[in-house]
Amino acid sequence: MAFGLSDIVQQRRMIEESSGSETFKRVSIGKLEALVGLAETAGCRRSRLLGYSAKRLAQPDAAIATTACRHRSCATARSSRKKCLSCAYRTGQRFGAVHLIDILIGRMTERVKQFGHERLSVFASAATSMKAVAHRLGQLVAWALRPDSDAFGALKLTETSRGV
Repeated sequence: MAFGLSDIVQQRRMIEESSGSETFKRVSIGKLEALVGLAETAGCRRSRLLGYSAKRLAQPDAAIATTACRHRSCATARSSRKKCLSCAYRTGQRFGAVHLIDILIGRMTERVKQFGHERLSVFASAATSMKAVAHRLGQLVAWALRPDSDAFGALKLTETSRGV
């Protein structure tokens, strides 16, 4: 199954705007979050797989995301997550993924200039590709960021994001 951040945002919006009962919407959003959580774990993939095979998935995602691992990629992922969340916070949680990606990779767009976001400490802080930053934001939507359909898909921090 291939999907991107826009697919997750669209599915969530469709659920929220559906004519189903509140219970149906709550269950559907829970299923969507569980699916994204499995597909795009924000923690160490190795720990997640080992935890699954050892039947230790009873831990909440936040606990899995902070599981210690000696693999270098985990520290890199942790730093990348912090930058993404910091970017959402420093822009007032008013912008969607595309704008946040532009800031993180250092793309000087008219919108970035308009809001003075080139002066943020997170501007051009992602030493990686646009695709990698988009992937990281997709992972964070699984547990630490919530797209706000009333604010045109602006990414807002969740309670879980405080632990990062």
